[in-house]
Amino acid sequence: SRNPNNAKLHNNLGTVYYRNENYDLAIEEYKMAIALDEHLDAAYGNIGLVFLKEGNVKEAIHFLRKVFQNEEEMVEYILLYNQNQNQNQKQNG
Repeated sequence: SRNPNNAKLHNNLGTVYYRNENYDLAIEEYKMAIALDEHLDAAYGNIGLVFLKEGNVKEAIHFLRKVFQNEEEMVEYILLYNQNQNQNQKQNG
């Protein structure tokens, strides 16, 4: 049955997979969350983040569009994400 609570559980499980760098399973869980509750913005944002992490900007934009009010906000988010990634790589590399 379509239970919003189940959607949140799938979203949370996706986050666990994401933090463990198991991106394929994270994407599956986020997609299940969206299928159960198409208004769960967190799942759209999270799956967008996974695709950004994988370097798949086109797919990321597809999902992030549902979260941000306008294109400018979304672009700022992506640029900030990339800037943070670059800083992390410099610190860890």
